[in-house]
Amino acid sequence: MLGRALSNARKLGDAIQALKIGLDIDPNVQRAWIDLHDVYEKKGNKDLALKTLKQAYSIGPENIEFMFVDPGDSDKDVIKKIKARHEKNKNQ
Repeated sequence: MLGRALSNARKLGDAIQALKIGLDIDPNVQRAWIDLHDVYEKKGNKDLALKTLKQAYSIGPENIEFMFVDPGDSDKDVIKKIKARHEKNKNQ
């Protein structure tokens, strides 16, 4: 939660540090991976954003339906799945 608050305050370096500390404690917190993805997106680091998104989706679903991304998927496969998920949500 600290990482998300720092991200919202645009303290992106501090947000990354806080999220990484939390993920060192428990790397199975999907929300933390998604928050880290969001920070990397804000920083414009698409490679790390994609890597953290793949990690988040490989953990499994939260309370809502998530599509699963295999950690072995290519970047194009991941982007295709994400676009399909966004399209599905847009049409609901």
